[in-house]
Amino acid sequence: MKILPLIISCLLLQSHNPLESLQWKNRIIIVHKVENMGLGGSQLKELKEYNRQLGERQVVVIEMVLNQVWVNDKLAALDYATLNQYLQIPEDNFQVLLIGKDGGIKYRSHRFTPAQDFLDRIDAMPMRQVELRNQ
Repeated sequence: MKILPLIISCLLLQSHNPLESLQWKNRIIIVHKVENMGLGGSQLKELKEYNRQLGERQVVVIEMVLNQVWVNDKLAALDYATLNQYLQIPEDNFQVLLIGKDGGIKYRSHRFTPAQDFLDRIDAMPMRQVELRNQ
């Protein structure tokens, strides 16, 4: 009987979403960089060139690098280790993710992803379709 409370508490810890404050308000693009430059730097530079279009789609860009989390170019209070564990990203791995307003991971890649690909994926989402109809 002592095992059941332990299992329940482990499940509750695993289910905590460190991004829940953004859920239902924003879509999120996460760029997990291994180093300050390289593939991650190219990805962020590309996304910044599409800042207006991403803003129209309520996208927040989160950069994870060197044990720090940056949200829209500002150092965030999000805990790197917690977010990294929640997203299940290996420490030494470049990844880019798209998370929908519902909190679900819609896209994950280990390769550079053109910003237009994100825009196309977002525009195909049912919630975005509703937003476009209501404009």
